[in-house]
Amino acid sequence: MNCPRMSGLSFFQNNEHVFINFHKDSDISIHKHDFIEISYVLKGRGIHYLGNRQIEIEQGDYFIINTHVPHGYKDIEKMTIYNCIFKADFLDASMLGIDNFYDILDHYLFKHLALSDITGITEVKFRADNAIHDLFMEMYKEYTQKPNGYVQLLRLNILKLLILTLRANNTYGLKLPSRQNESLNSIIRYITQNYQNKLTLKELASRAYVSPEHFCRTFKNYTGVSVWNFIKTVRIDKAKSLLLNTNKTVAEVAELVGYTDEKHFSKIFRLATGISPSGFKKHILK
Repeated sequence: MNCPRMSGLSFFQNNEHVFINFHKDSDISIHKHDFIEISYVLKGRGIHYLGNRQIEIEQGDYFIINTHVPHGYKDIEKMTIYNCIFKADFLDASMLGIDNFYDILDHYLFKHLALSDITGITEVKFRADNAIHDLFMEMYKEYTQKPNGYVQLLRLNILKLLILTLRANNTYGLKLPSRQNESLNSIIRYITQNYQNKLTLKELASRAYVSPEHFCRTFKNYTGVSVWNFIKTVRIDKAKSLLLNTNKTVAEVAELVGYTDEKHFSKIFRLATGISPSGFKKHILK
């Protein structure tokens, strides 16, 4: 898509790779930029054009826009939107050279958020609670007034905003202990990224360098559920997304989430949700 490209150098001041402002009451033409943007709709409504999608947005919505993705706003109705833009290295100097939001999430600062499903996280909108609203208001105040230490507070608040968003985006319902086990977190990430493949207990246990029996006990003690229940939960969650967001058949969805037998998949889906895959799609869309 041919559209104007914005550079952070046009906004950043004093060599600080962060900028915060607000825009109100007018459309914004489609453009790209070389920075990451987090936007919050303080009031009003409109249409957010993001890539090839059109997303209705309204007061209380916020979203993350990745670098080099075309986006803009049209059909604005009394809308005020706050924008926080930054480069990855503003969060941590070790991120110098990182140019993609998903690469940020692979950084050590976010590694402990193993249960957060980040697939498509820059393609959806989130609902702000009071904590998120207050963060945006505080960041705007800090940036415009620039009291002593405002850069450090902005850095902390953006990190907090991202962590709260990832925490709320945990679709698997698991709560890890405060003392993190990076070996198990790594396996959890592996499952969420390879759920469509044939996963065996032997393979998963070998990744933790323990016996299958020890791995099963450790995994359940750590997550509160068995490894097989966790794999099933991930697969059903992915299946729901495919059923709602694609035109694929139930058989195709089953295969895409790791089930070769459509009847077995439908049985597992019904046990997990109380409704058949086709019934789920019809019910939600209705």
